[in-house]
Amino acid sequence: MTDWVGSPRIWYESGATFVRVCMKCGRFVTADKTILVGDAGLKPVPNATCRHCGRVEMEFEGFMPSIHNHDD
Repeated sequence: MTDWVGSPRIWYESGATFVRVCMKCGRFVTADKTILVGDAGLKPVPNATCRHCGRVEMEFEGFMPSIHNHDD
């Protein structure tokens, strides 16, 4: 298991949370604005661009509740 403590994350509207690091070379990546989700969950397709490796998949951490959109 890789230790991504302190690495940048991205949260999508669905609650899907990813580590914004290339799993191939360890560099920070530019995350896509949207992700593909199907009936069975996340689609296993590239969802970010690494300057060194090109199109890659970010490390998926799980579905987290939104901390940015509260109706309180």
